[in-house]
Amino acid sequence: MPDPRLPVTPGSGGAVRPEGQIRDRLSEVHEAVNQLRRVRKQVEGWEERLKAAGEEQSAQNGAGGHETVLAAAKDLKEKLKGVEEALIQTEPDQQQPGPSRLKDQLAGLSVMIDESDDAPTRGATEVYERLAERVAAERATLRQLLAEDVRRFDELVRAAAIPAIVV
Repeated sequence: MPDPRLPVTPGSGGAVRPEGQIRDRLSEVHEAVNQLRRVRKQVEGWEERLKAAGEEQSAQNGAGGHETVLAAAKDLKEKLKGVEEALIQTEPDQQQPGPSRLKDQLAGLSVMIDESDDAPTRGATEVYERLAERVAAERATLRQLLAEDVRRFDELVRAAAIPAIVV
C-alpha cells in the first residue's frame, strides 16, 4: 500500500513499474534451468548405459565408439553447466566470489522496487534492461545448445547403437 504522506499516486510520473516484467524474466530463468536439468539428467542416463554396455562389450570384443559418445556427453554437460551457473547459484552453501547470478540480481532488484513507494529510478530501469538482455542471451545460448549439441549427441548415441536397456 502506498504511503499516503508521499506525493506519489499509482501511475504518476508515467513510469511503468517493472515488477511484472521482472517476474516474467525470473520465470524464464526458472524454465531454462528446469529444461537444462532435464536434458542433463537424460545425458547422465545415457552415460550410465554407455558405461554398462561398454564394460560388457569390451569384455567381448573391444569398446567401439563408446568413448566418443562419453566425451560428447561430458562436453555437453559442461556447456549446460556454464549456462546454469550464469542463471543461478548452483552451490548455495558455497559462497562464490564476484557478481551474483542473474536470478539473484533480478530478485534483489524486485525487492528494491517493491519496497519503494516512488516510481522506479532511471538507474533501476537501466539495470532491469541489462539483466533482461543477459537473460535473453543465456536463453539463446541454451536454445542453440539444444538445437545443435543435443542433436549431435543424439546422432552419436544412435550411431553407437547403444542398447536402451542394459542388464
